[in-house]
Parts: sequence; C-alpha cells; structure tokens
Amino acid sequence: MPLKKIPLFCLSLLLLSLAPAVEAKRMSDEMRAFRDQNRCPITGETGEGGCPGWTIGYFTPLCAGGLDKKENMVWMKAEDAKVIRSSVGKNCKNLKRNSTTTVPMF
Repeated sequence: MPLKKIPLFCLSLLLLSLAPAVEAKRMSDEMRAFRDQNRCPITGETGEGGCPGWTIGYFTPLCAGGLDKKENMVWMKAEDAKVIRSSVGKNCKNLKRNSTTTVPMF
C-alpha cells in the first residue's frame, strides 16, 4: 500500500469503529422521543420510566425498509413482540421485496 494511502485507510477504520456508537445514540434519541410523546399503556407514564409487559416495536419493520424514527414506532405487548419479531425475521426477504407492507403490531 503506498504511504499516501495509509493515513486515509486508518481514518476510514476509525470512522467505521465509531459508527455503532453513533447508531446507538440515534436510536436511543428516537426511542426517548417516542416515550416522551406516547404514554405507556399500563402506567400512563411518559419518559424514561419502565413500561412493564410492553416494548416498543415498528409499524414497518426495519428489515423491510422501515425507518428507525418515532413516527414508525408503536407500543406493543412484549409477548406479541416475540411472535412478531420471529415472524418478521423469517420473512424479512419477502418484506424487503414489498417494502410498502406494514406488519400490524397490535
């Protein structure tokens, strides 16, 4: 590798190593915004508090092109989320082909 390309290569590796941290922060910011605007179905609380038996899911699954944005998020029962996530995982390729499909999360 020519010497001029080594710093560029090192910079690329550094940026790639930072990507997961940036992604995690963005997701947590979106989830925080969703929680701030949508009450927990059980406790009626908003914000950082827990929501026993409930989790946040997506109207359009991420693997089908859904955005990781609060507008695509929904409260769902934790037991339903397990079934839906399992089904979505198995059918992700089909969902990608038909990216206008939304999976009911209720």
